[in-house]
Amino acid sequence: MPLNLLKHKSWNVYSEKNVERVRRDEELARISDGQLAKRDSENKLRRLRGLTELPDFMPGPKGKFANFWEQEEKREHDRQELYRKHGHEIEVMKEKHGLGPLPWYMQQNSESTENSTSTTIKRSVRDDPMSLVNSLLTEKNGFDEKNKKEKAYKRKERHKSKRSSPKEHGSLSHKHGISKRRRHHET
Repeated sequence: MPLNLLKHKSWNVYSEKNVERVRRDEELARISDGQLAKRDSENKLRRLRGLTELPDFMPGPKGKFANFWEQEEKREHDRQELYRKHGHEIEVMKEKHGLGPLPWYMQQNSESTENSTSTTIKRSVRDDPMSLVNSLLTEKNGFDEKNKKEKAYKRKERHKSKRSSPKEHGSLSHKHGISKRRRHHET
Protein backbone atom coordinates (compact mmCIF):
# COMPACT_ATOMS: atom_id res chain seq x y z
CA MET A 1 0.00 0.00 0.00
CA PRO A 2 1.73 3.22 -1.14
CA LEU A 3 1.79 6.21 1.15
CA ASN A 4 -0.40 9.04 -0.07
CA LEU A 5 1.40 12.02 1.44
CA LEU A 6 1.14 14.54 -1.38
CA LYS A 7 -2.29 15.79 -0.39
CA HIS A 8 -0.90 16.82 3.02
CA LYS A 9 1.92 18.99 1.60
CA SER A 10 1.43 22.76 1.50
CA TRP A 11 3.20 23.06 -1.85
CA ASN A 12 0.90 20.63 -3.64
CA VAL A 13 -0.29 22.48 -6.75
CA TYR A 14 -3.42 20.36 -7.10
CA SER A 15 -4.83 20.96 -3.61
CA GLU A 16 -8.11 22.87 -3.53
CA LYS A 17 -6.63 25.54 -1.29
CA ASN A 18 -3.74 26.29 -3.69
CA VAL A 19 -5.96 26.19 -6.81
CA GLU A 20 -8.30 28.72 -5.18
CA ARG A 21 -5.34 30.95 -4.22
CA VAL A 22 -4.10 30.94 -7.83
CA ARG A 23 -7.55 31.88 -9.16
CA ARG A 24 -7.82 34.73 -6.66
CA ASP A 25 -4.34 36.09 -7.50
CA GLU A 26 -5.01 35.94 -11.25
CA GLU A 27 -8.26 37.87 -10.80
CA LEU A 28 -6.52 40.56 -8.72
CA ALA A 29 -3.76 40.85 -11.33
CA ARG A 30 -6.35 41.25 -14.11
CA ILE A 31 -8.16 43.99 -12.22
CA SER A 32 -4.96 45.88 -11.30
CA ASP A 33 -3.66 45.61 -14.90
CA GLY A 34 -6.93 47.09 -16.17
CA GLN A 35 -6.75 49.96 -13.68
CA LEU A 36 -3.10 50.69 -14.55
CA ALA A 37 -3.82 50.66 -18.27
CA LYS A 38 -6.80 53.02 -17.77
CA ARG A 39 -4.71 55.43 -15.64
CA ASP A 40 -1.84 55.39 -18.17
CA SER A 41 -4.14 56.16 -21.07
CA GLU A 42 -5.73 59.07 -19.16
CA ASN A 43 -2.29 60.54 -18.35
CA LYS A 44 -1.24 60.18 -21.98
CA LEU A 45 -4.36 62.03 -23.17
CA ARG A 46 -3.78 64.87 -20.68
CA ARG A 47 -0.18 65.27 -21.85
CA LEU A 48 -1.20 65.24 -25.48
CA ARG A 49 -3.88 67.87 -24.83
CA GLY A 50 -1.35 69.98 -22.93
CA LEU A 51 -3.26 69.95 -19.65
CA THR A 52 -0.28 68.73 -17.59
CA GLU A 53 3.45 69.26 -17.99
CA LEU A 54 5.94 66.48 -18.27
CA PRO A 55 7.68 65.76 -14.99
CA ASP A 56 11.18 67.23 -14.67
CA PHE A 57 13.52 64.32 -13.93
CA MET A 58 16.65 66.50 -13.62
CA PRO A 59 16.12 68.91 -10.72
CA GLY A 60 18.66 71.68 -10.26
CA PRO A 61 20.41 73.97 -12.71
CA LYS A 62 20.60 72.64 -16.25
CA GLY A 63 23.98 71.99 -17.84
CA LYS A 64 25.68 71.12 -14.53
CA PHE A 65 26.77 67.56 -13.93
CA ALA A 66 26.11 65.82 -10.64
CA ASN A 67 29.23 65.64 -8.51
CA PHE A 68 28.82 62.86 -5.98
CA TRP A 69 32.25 63.47 -4.43
CA GLU A 70 31.86 67.19 -3.89
CA GLN A 71 32.13 66.94 -0.08
CA GLU A 72 35.24 64.75 -0.22
CA GLU A 73 36.88 67.06 -2.74
CA LYS A 74 36.12 70.05 -0.52
CA ARG A 75 37.64 68.29 2.51
CA GLU A 76 40.77 67.40 0.56
CA HIS A 77 41.08 70.96 -0.75
CA ASP A 78 40.71 72.35 2.81
CA ARG A 79 43.36 69.91 4.10
CA GLN A 80 45.80 70.92 1.37
CA GLU A 81 45.17 74.60 2.05
CA LEU A 82 45.80 74.07 5.78
CA TYR A 83 49.04 72.21 5.01
CA ARG A 84 50.20 75.06 2.72
CA LYS A 85 49.63 77.61 5.47
CA HIS A 86 50.88 75.62 8.47
CA GLY A 87 53.04 72.87 6.93
CA HIS A 88 56.17 73.58 8.97
CA GLU A 89 54.26 73.66 12.25
CA ILE A 90 52.54 70.38 11.41
CA GLU A 91 55.90 68.70 10.72
CA VAL A 92 57.31 69.93 14.05
CA MET A 93 54.27 68.56 15.89
CA LYS A 94 54.64 65.21 14.11
CA GLU A 95 58.27 64.93 15.18
CA LYS A 96 57.34 65.81 18.78
CA HIS A 97 54.74 63.09 18.95
CA GLY A 98 56.75 60.44 17.14
CA LEU A 99 54.92 60.80 13.86
CA GLY A 100 57.82 62.53 12.11
CA PRO A 101 60.39 61.13 9.72
CA LEU A 102 61.01 57.43 9.73
CA PRO A 103 63.96 56.00 11.68
CA TRP A 104 67.03 54.92 9.71
CA TYR A 105 66.08 51.24 9.76
CA MET A 106 62.70 51.95 8.17
CA GLN A 107 63.94 54.34 5.48
CA GLN A 108 64.48 53.06 1.98
CA ASN A 109 67.10 54.32 -0.40
CA SER A 110 67.41 53.64 -4.11
CA GLU A 111 70.11 50.94 -3.68
CA SER A 112 68.00 48.93 -1.27
CA THR A 113 64.99 49.13 -3.59
CA GLU A 114 67.08 47.77 -6.47
CA ASN A 115 68.40 44.96 -4.27
CA SER A 116 64.95 44.26 -2.89
CA THR A 117 63.48 43.99 -6.39
CA SER A 118 66.20 41.54 -7.44
CA THR A 119 65.73 39.50 -4.26
CA THR A 120 61.97 39.65 -4.77
CA ILE A 121 62.39 38.30 -8.29
CA LYS A 122 64.74 35.57 -7.04
CA ARG A 123 62.32 34.71 -4.23
CA SER A 124 59.38 34.58 -6.63
CA VAL A 125 61.31 32.27 -8.96
CA ARG A 126 62.36 30.13 -6.01
CA ASP A 127 58.84 29.92 -4.60
CA ASP A 128 57.19 29.36 -7.96
CA PRO A 129 56.01 25.73 -8.11
CA MET A 130 56.41 25.51 -11.88
CA SER A 131 60.03 26.62 -11.72
CA LEU A 132 60.62 23.91 -9.11
CA VAL A 133 58.98 21.31 -11.35
CA ASN A 134 61.01 22.48 -14.36
CA SER A 135 64.28 22.36 -12.43
CA LEU A 136 63.51 18.86 -11.14
CA LEU A 137 62.65 17.71 -14.66
CA THR A 138 65.89 19.09 -16.08
CA GLU A 139 67.85 17.41 -13.29
CA LYS A 140 66.01 14.15 -13.95
CA ASN A 141 66.59 14.42 -17.69
CA GLY A 142 70.29 15.10 -17.10
CA PHE A 143 70.44 12.21 -14.65
CA ASP A 144 68.60 9.96 -17.11
CA GLU A 145 70.98 10.94 -19.90
CA LYS A 146 73.95 10.21 -17.64
CA ASN A 147 72.45 6.82 -16.63
CA LYS A 148 71.74 5.97 -20.26
CA LYS A 149 75.34 6.72 -21.22
CA GLU A 150 76.66 4.67 -18.31
CA LYS A 151 74.39 1.74 -19.13
CA ALA A 152 75.36 1.88 -22.79
CA TYR A 153 79.03 1.93 -21.81
CA LYS A 154 78.58 -1.02 -19.43
CA ARG A 155 76.63 -2.92 -22.08
CA LYS A 156 79.45 -2.38 -24.59
CA GLU A 157 82.02 -3.49 -22.03
CA ARG A 158 80.02 -6.63 -21.22
CA HIS A 159 79.60 -7.33 -24.88
CA LYS A 160 83.34 -6.91 -25.48
CA SER A 161 84.21 -9.11 -22.52
CA LYS A 162 81.81 -11.83 -23.69
CA ARG A 163 83.35 -11.83 -27.14
CA SER A 164 86.85 -12.06 -25.79
CA SER A 165 86.05 -14.81 -23.27
CA PRO A 166 86.57 -18.41 -24.37
CA LYS A 167 83.36 -19.43 -22.62
CA GLU A 168 81.24 -17.84 -25.28
CA HIS A 169 83.15 -19.53 -28.09
CA GLY A 170 83.67 -22.76 -26.19
CA SER A 171 81.85 -26.03 -26.49
CA LEU A 172 78.19 -26.72 -25.93
CA SER A 173 78.97 -28.13 -22.52
CA HIS A 174 79.52 -24.63 -21.19
CA LYS A 175 76.16 -23.58 -22.48
CA HIS A 176 74.58 -26.53 -20.69
CA GLY A 177 76.22 -25.67 -17.38
CA ILE A 178 79.03 -28.22 -17.38
CA SER A 179 82.32 -26.68 -16.44
CA LYS A 180 85.67 -27.62 -17.96
CA ARG A 181 86.95 -29.07 -14.69
CA ARG A 182 84.01 -31.39 -14.34
CA ARG A 183 84.33 -32.46 -17.93
CA HIS A 184 88.03 -33.04 -17.39
CA HIS A 185 87.41 -35.27 -14.32
CA GLU A 186 84.84 -37.33 -16.15
CA THR A 187 87.22 -38.33 -18.84
